Amino acid sequence: MQEDCSALINQRIINNRSGDDAVLYPPSLLTTSRAPVHCPPQPHRILQALRRYVRAENKDRQHTIRHYQHVLAVDPEKAAQMKSQVSV
Repeated sequence: MQEDCSALINQRIINNRSGDDAVLYPPSLLTTSRAPVHCPPQPHRILQALRRYVRAENKDRQHTIRHYQHVLAVDPEKAAQMKSQVSV
């Protein structure tokens, strides 16, 4: 998909050139590894990224809760200060 979009962009750039305009486009711009802005979003990639984000947030949440439980067992006064930051 990315190769198709890159090829399309390269073809448009080549078709739009006239005479000395070719000097304005270095070869590095013609072979880009990044997906162009106007390529359609890939729903599978978006869902994959969202799942990774949710998984990371859940790990962080679990870590915070377990840390709070440990502090509660060791130092209840400090745990009372932390309670507003933790939603148990």
